[in-house]
Amino acid sequence: MRQEPPALPSGYQAQPAWGFHDRTGRFSYEFNRVYGRPNRLDQRGPTCRLDEGLSYWGVTWPTFTQTGDERPAGRWMTYAEARKLRGSHLTFERFSSLQMRDELPELLHVGNVGLEPVSATLGAPGLSWSRDRPADPDKQEPSALAPRFVPVP
Repeated sequence: MRQEPPALPSGYQAQPAWGFHDRTGRFSYEFNRVYGRPNRLDQRGPTCRLDEGLSYWGVTWPTFTQTGDERPAGRWMTYAEARKLRGSHLTFERFSSLQMRDELPELLHVGNVGLEPVSATLGAPGLSWSRDRPADPDKQEPSALAPRFVPVP
């Protein structure tokens, strides 16, 4: 687990695949596929190969400075790091899927994050998330508590 997104080799790119908020609306999760440099000799034209080991999940949440300014904090973990922790039974297909949503808080150690006051703005700048979460999720029907999955372009 790291406190910053993984540093990628030169020419590699991370592309957000999907993300969701937890039931509280406080934590924003996002999966990123990482692609290597384009192979310019490929007959289909320049194509990039998926680097499963560098592909990663991240979680962000709002924190506040002593002056009251809101700043995003977060944690990230690559598939290679998760596989070291969970063993070879963790496949990339599972890691890269939304089936991980129940395992991510433990994997990314979200349970030990302090509960600072939360403002109306969630997530980190530049992330595209659904902002139509209920104001008080505890007073909603159980179906309204399910995370909303929003593809991130």
